[in-house]
Amino acid sequence: MKNQLTIDTDTGEKKIVNVLDIIDAYAFNKTFVVYNFPEEPSKLYASILNESENTYSFETITNPDEIKFRKYTTTIYRNQYEKEVLQREEGALYKLINVSGKGYQGFLVAI
Repeated sequence: MKNQLTIDTDTGEKKIVNVLDIIDAYAFNKTFVVYNFPEEPSKLYASILNESENTYSFETITNPDEIKFRKYTTTIYRNQYEKEVLQREEGALYKLINVSGKGYQGFLVAI
């Protein structure tokens, strides 16, 4: 995984986390981070991201309004194609998706 941070835990231990999404919540004047640990990739976590010049730390979300915000506004996709397939117009029977890469270009039809 490309997006990793080393964070300082409450006990002073340094841990590596996979960052899945960072959300700037202007309503709360905070930045939330959605992440998992490399040793437990199927478990997702969300915390408040605190940054200083050299370190990152996570703070537990305790405000019920912040928890609701995180719960209902965050959708995590594995890649851009999963996002394209799952985000489509209401009632659409199919979706045409442009795909391209090194040396190829085409379309993917999701039914």
